[in-house]
Amino acid sequence: MKTKIILSLFLIFVSFSGFCTVWTVNNSGTTYTPATITINLGDTVNFSIDGSHNALEVSQSTWNANGNTALSGGFQTSYGGGIVLPAQLSVGTHYYVCVPHASMGMKGTIIVQNCSVPAQPATISGNAAVCATTSNTYSVTTVAGATSYTWTIPGGWTGSSTTNSINTMAGSSSGNITVKANNSCGSSPVRTFSVTANTVPAQPATISGNAAVCATTSNTYSVTAVSGAASYTWTIPGGWTGSSTTNSITATAGTTSGNITVTANNSCGSSLVRTFSVTANTVPAQPAAISGNAAVCATTSNTYSVAAVSGATSYTWTIPGGWTGSSTTNSIAAMSGTSSGNITVKANNSCGSSVIQTLNITTNIVDTSVTVSGHTLTANAAGASYQWINCNGNIPVSGQMNQSFTPVSSGSYAVIVSKNGCSDTSYCYNISIVGIHENIALSPYHVFPNPSNGKFTIEALNFENASIKIFNVVGAEIYQSSTSNQITVIDLSNQPKGIYFVKINTEKSSFTKRIVIQ
Repeated sequence: MKTKIILSLFLIFVSFSGFCTVWTVNNSGTTYTPATITINLGDTVNFSIDGSHNALEVSQSTWNANGNTALSGGFQTSYGGGIVLPAQLSVGTHYYVCVPHASMGMKGTIIVQNCSVPAQPATISGNAAVCATTSNTYSVTTVAGATSYTWTIPGGWTGSSTTNSINTMAGSSSGNITVKANNSCGSSPVRTFSVTANTVPAQPATISGNAAVCATTSNTYSVTAVSGAASYTWTIPGGWTGSSTTNSITATAGTTSGNITVTANNSCGSSLVRTFSVTANTVPAQPAAISGNAAVCATTSNTYSVAAVSGATSYTWTIPGGWTGSSTTNSIAAMSGTSSGNITVKANNSCGSSVIQTLNITTNIVDTSVTVSGHTLTANAAGASYQWINCNGNIPVSGQMNQSFTPVSSGSYAVIVSKNGCSDTSYCYNISIVGIHENIALSPYHVFPNPSNGKFTIEALNFENASIKIFNVVGAEIYQSSTSNQITVIDLSNQPKGIYFVKINTEKSSFTKRIVIQ
């Protein structure tokens, strides 16, 4: 390498057109500064000295003797100095003196060496994309004449070398790796190699998608794209199907709940796992057997229920026509009508409805019609239990539990008929007893047939200015008319099957009769 010595005076080198390096020699009194310089072949020396000094090349022996005899063909400057061109500076050692002061030892040497700066290294070999915290080696082909190499690496990286290869530990910063070849003549132009430092991707953000799904349905889950990620790895619960290497996945749910996970990947590794819990719901199972009375009495309240079904959020009940009641829970209270039929229930959730559970219901209707013959009342229902009552206070007539009943005194009488576990009370019939042998049974009106298909007849002894109103079992008026005829035909065939009440009002009395449409 070139050595530049700075003493009281200094040596500098600059570039001149047509020359390589120009070296400057000064003087301090009768001493050259520096007294010895080493230059390369082709360099120039500029003597910048006082006007009382010059520089004369002499032989080594003359130089040793402090003589001032000029060397044949050697260089010589004027007093005050001058330029010594490369043509006068061949390889070897050149000895020179100041002519008037040689005897005083004012002398120096110029050593010319035959060398050149190394060529620029060839392309650097090694990984252009690396992972942070990994070890990577970079190298160049050996440069002729180079005695050492100078490497630089990106900030945050570690490693050093003076050879033609370097082993580095990458940091997280990208940048340039550079190298130059050196020898005593100097350094080559720099060779540069751009490197990108990659890191393991960051953990993906929260997974978006449905947390509660239905089995066999298709659902999409995704994360925001992660910077630096080249792919993604998804896992889904057992029994689910679907795969993806992007930041979203479409999966068909199975019947198993569990976790969906994802990692972001690149050549440096995989991120921390992001987890998302999912619940897989199925259509509820069929409800168990319905509990409750399979045989009921008309117009009675009955409760039916099923055991709670796992995963069900509601229940759908159906009841026979003419019944009333509703529920979305696993039990229902229903008011029976006169129709038999099925009670059904199914369990529901967001995924659908279960198979229907069914209970067949038999509705027992008690025939409360009565036949009046003279002043004897006979219940038309056969094979039942009977209790005749006085309608004035609804007091049972003692001992009168036969199908027929003959009052001993005038009054209003009815019968309670019990059959198949059901009981009902007939209309009140007015009986008037005149004398011992003259009994006239006075029934204000007679409704027939009862039960009927909806068409029935009202027959009366006297219907002067009578109003007829008919109500259903919940008290809603469904029919209204007025008549003075002894026979009135009414058509309710458009009404649901069930029990209805016919109320007749006259100026003098009011009567109510229960009818059944089936």
